[in-house]
Amino acid sequence: MSQATISFKHYLDLDSTMNEAKRLIKESSEYKPGSIICISADFQSQGRGQHGKSWASPRGAGLYVSLVSDLKIPAENSSILATELCIRSLKEGLKRVSQQSLKESTEKAAIEPSPEFKLKPLNDIYVNNCKLAGILLERFFFKDTEYHTVGIGINLYKSSYQLKESSLDIPKAMPISLEEITSINITQNLAKSLLNDLSENFSKYFYLPTQEY
Repeated sequence: MSQATISFKHYLDLDSTMNEAKRLIKESSEYKPGSIICISADFQSQGRGQHGKSWASPRGAGLYVSLVSDLKIPAENSSILATELCIRSLKEGLKRVSQQSLKESTEKAAIEPSPEFKLKPLNDIYVNNCKLAGILLERFFFKDTEYHTVGIGINLYKSSYQLKESSLDIPKAMPISLEEITSINITQNLAKSLLNDLSENFSKYFYLPTQEY
């Protein structure tokens, strides 16, 4: 499957990467049809999850990303597929870290094999019954064109302010971070590498090429 062109935009602070995705499409002229914009932020003041629930996105706790494109997405099981692609990206990133660890040190063993990531339908990722990540799919129309946005929130760092969904009727799942389940130092390079993995996997396996419309 062919891969769409990806452009990256990073912000220190945003209300929401999902909101910014809409603004970039509606208020700027930089979007190229058939491409993907990957938006990331260090902090979100109005992050959200499924069904309008708020999603706390504090600085120094997680990876907050939205991908937006006018390319179509699979009509069936799109939320599950998006979550599976997120798991795939996590596994690829951890495998790369493990291989690099072996190259750089003969004394320190590589990290343990990839933890068991479990998909909780439709769009959450759990490890040891604790929530590691969540996915949000939205669509909107602008000038008769349909756009699809994928929002991704992943706990990266051990923090008392990790990503937490809030709801009056649904208890919060205990959060867990990638740092906690792997016991490795999540560097900026690793976070950037994970962002690249996510973008490329979604470009290759989620957004459908124009010829498949």
